[in-house]
Amino acid sequence: MEEKLRYDLLYAKRYSLLLDLRIILLTVQAQWKDS
Repeated sequence: MEEKLRYDLLYAKRYSLLLDLRIILLTVQAQWKDS
């Protein structure tokens, strides 16, 4: 049980990191289009 919880936390961190990267990429792309 403990092991699964740790794995879920690790997965959640990685997933949120990917979401952050995607948001940053979209923002950068939008700025490039504007300029």
